[in-house]
Amino acid sequence: MSIAEKRQTESLLGPTGKDETASKKSKVSAAAPFSTAVSFKEMLINHPVENLAYKKKGGLVFYVDRTDKVNDVFKGLIEHGFLSVPVLQKTRHKWYGFVELSDIVQFYVEHFGDQLGTEGRSALDAIGKSEDFLQQTVDDIMKYPLTRKNVFHPVSVGYSLFCAIEAMAREEHLHRVPVIDAERQLKSVLSQSQVIEFIHGNIDALGSIKNKTVKDMTNVLKPVVTVTEESKAIDAFKLMQQSSLTGVAVVNADGAIVGNLSVRDLKGLRLENQLFHRLFMTCHNFLRHLKEERPEGDSRPKTKQVVRVTDTLSHVIQLLVEHNIHRVYVVGEGNKPIGVVSLKDVLLDIITH
Repeated sequence: MSIAEKRQTESLLGPTGKDETASKKSKVSAAAPFSTAVSFKEMLINHPVENLAYKKKGGLVFYVDRTDKVNDVFKGLIEHGFLSVPVLQKTRHKWYGFVELSDIVQFYVEHFGDQLGTEGRSALDAIGKSEDFLQQTVDDIMKYPLTRKNVFHPVSVGYSLFCAIEAMAREEHLHRVPVIDAERQLKSVLSQSQVIEFIHGNIDALGSIKNKTVKDMTNVLKPVVTVTEESKAIDAFKLMQQSSLTGVAVVNADGAIVGNLSVRDLKGLRLENQLFHRLFMTCHNFLRHLKEERPEGDSRPKTKQVVRVTDTLSHVIQLLVEHNIHRVYVVGEGNKPIGVVSLKDVLLDIITH
């Protein structure tokens, strides 16, 4: 899909010609070192949120309208490798919320069930027989109960980066923050991953906190939600929805961690390529296929990433950034998971230090 170079926002489903505002460039590189003369928290307070948020893709933001068809949005998310996309009100082109890939997949599964699990048959065959379903729009999905976890928490241009980070650290289900102007026009989106990359690029500015050990971090040593490697992948994803999680640990019969399954793994699905049936495989086989057939551009490791209680916060941040992952599991004796450190946990520890 061609992208207009000066367009601030671009429809996920193709060019629209709307909103030709010139995109703003980042004024500060994510790896630009900060002076250590003041605290890291003070630096975040003095750093405008748009400087970091505008950095990604030159300020370009993809979006969908509330009236766009669910099937088209699903294909757009898969094509671009997105887990979610902002939703704008078509008439006013203003920020409305997010629609999630995981919600759409769950919507498909609950409507068509085992029909999607038949190998050798396209999911599109089953879906294509339901004309009513093909007319389902983003607005219908956003009314679906699964999306109630989506937190409405935009941050205005001019507010500090600390303001956005605090929201992502404290709000349970907030993983990204839309940046809007005074007219509620969507200008950019700031994600937890962008913030962690920024922190990693300025790790020395953290001072002594970077040497804090995992055992001293807040609320990371706790019972871990797990599934066995013989469980069906679809049941693991349902468990994530029910528990409001974005990932679960996969363990063997002895309770040792053997992998991680996350909502990001849904990006390997295709409607027309008959891959929905993999949701009905065991987690072991689902993960095996992921390792063998990584989606294009997927830079995550093929092996699990774990830490010990004696590892430092700096080491955790390094693993998260270098492997492009959203969590690392804390393991103890027998490689059994005894905790988990997420992007949100790292942000909370930094702003409350």
